[in-house]
Amino acid sequence: MLVKGGHDEGDALADALIEEDNLTSWQGQRIDTTSTHGTGCTLASAIAARLALGDEMPAAVGFAKDYVTGAIAAAEIISHFGARPEADLKALVAL
Repeated sequence: MLVKGGHDEGDALADALIEEDNLTSWQGQRIDTTSTHGTGCTLASAIAARLALGDEMPAAVGFAKDYVTGAIAAAEIISHFGARPEADLKALVAL
């Protein structure tokens, strides 16, 4: 189970992947933006894609978190071109 901390208050974020015999956690900082629509679906899709490529669950989640964080961070730049973070970002981040 992946427990996300993105809806918690404050600037510090913590996420946890709870598996039968393992707990993996990630810490990060909130990015000041309102461009987060669709990021949950993007995260789930990126995890599934990495699992399909053979990654173990913690590695797949870590990659997906980095991918979505990059999309959120780039949202202001991308928005100038009419796109949003949940849009196709192949040109910016290779999945």
